[in-house]
Amino acid sequence: MSRDAAGIMAEAAAKDPALLLCAASGGSPTRAYGLFAADKARGAALRVMKLDEWAGLGAADEASCESYLRRHLTGPLAIPEARYLSFDATAADLSAECERVKKRLDAEGPIDLLILGVGVNGHLGLNEPAEALTAECHVAALADSSKAHAMLEGRTSVPTEGLTLGMAGILQA
Repeated sequence: MSRDAAGIMAEAAAKDPALLLCAASGGSPTRAYGLFAADKARGAALRVMKLDEWAGLGAADEASCESYLRRHLTGPLAIPEARYLSFDATAADLSAECERVKKRLDAEGPIDLLILGVGVNGHLGLNEPAEALTAECHVAALADSSKAHAMLEGRTSVPTEGLTLGMAGILQA
């Protein structure tokens, strides 16, 4: 599965070296990212967007999605900040931060390829199951099952919210 996923990413990047790749974190895509990033030339024009982030976790926090993507994708491909769209989960105003990401995505998008997993409770990004889903980037209240995510294991303080791409962006990818 990882080889197939890396192949899909490589084929898309070969067709459009400046494609916008929206990347999820977590155990599932790790090997695919490693295989894809083995060809360092792919980072020459590639643009990357982070799918979501745990509210309150800084980039240096090992449990953050930012840290994960730096280790497995953006770091190995040497993606510069100018070609990386990321939520700052430590911003003073998280809603304003989501609006900033939305505006930049509107200007630079749409997403060409999205790597997306399904959470144990069915969440997509941090869009938790609900009667109605939010279309745009937003601050999401996390379900208990999401707060128990493996990335957060062993923490004394677990985030109760996350910043995430909305369902419109996911469905347009």
